[in-house]
Amino acid sequence: MNFEAIGAAWAPRLLSILRIMAGLMLMEHGTAKLLKFPAVPTMANLDLSSMPGIAGFFELIGGELAALYCFAFLYLAAAGPGPWSLDAQRGK
Repeated sequence: MNFEAIGAAWAPRLLSILRIMAGLMLMEHGTAKLLKFPAVPTMANLDLSSMPGIAGFFELIGGELAALYCFAFLYLAAAGPGPWSLDAQRGK
């Protein structure tokens, strides 16, 4: 069994999973701070103008964008360049 070949084949997939999960974790922390979901007792009385409250805003927006971009880039990588790409125009 060639473990280097297996690692090379799975590395892009695992990197995509890592990026997606990192984005979802950021989003979860942001929703816990701003939207109170999921309910976390330490964040129940969080002042939104405090440093953790402001961080929650960035976590929510940044987490959503990170997860969205990961899925979009994963799709683009799997779908290929498409019929209007330079590769298709050059016949490759």
